[in-house]
Amino acid sequence: MKRAVVYYSLTGCTKKTAEAIAGKTGADLIRIDTVKEMPAGFKSRIMYGGMLATFGIKPKIKDLPCDLSSYDDIILGTPVWASTFAPALKTLFASVDISSKVTSVFTYSGSGDNGKCISKLSKILPNIKNTVSLLDEGKGPREENKALLESFLAKL
Repeated sequence: MKRAVVYYSLTGCTKKTAEAIAGKTGADLIRIDTVKEMPAGFKSRIMYGGMLATFGIKPKIKDLPCDLSSYDDIILGTPVWASTFAPALKTLFASVDISSKVTSVFTYSGSGDNGKCISKLSKILPNIKNTVSLLDEGKGPREENKALLESFLAKL
């Protein structure tokens, strides 16, 4: 079975976890990046990212390094913005149909609602079987994330 970890990361939390999951599972690691970089300042990022997420705006993304349709199983990673997934993933879903291939999702949230994010993803990705909601580690490691991630990995 050909497996990939596909993720978007702004601050590095999602990236770090995506790398760990790919390392443990032997999956390919595929980062989704936007063409236009996010603003540098924290407040500007929150406002701009929140606007994109709230209004369902699809930012342009960079070309993918491979054909995602060639994978049998995709593990998806996203930060939670305004209680939904990163807008770059909305663009991804519009450009390539991977809806049947995504079986697992991990999210990171500092203040957004992970449950609402997972619910929204479940409506467009019907084969999700495994999920884990992690707490943002921007201010340092969170002990609870370690146990949650181990449980998630055991289900893969």
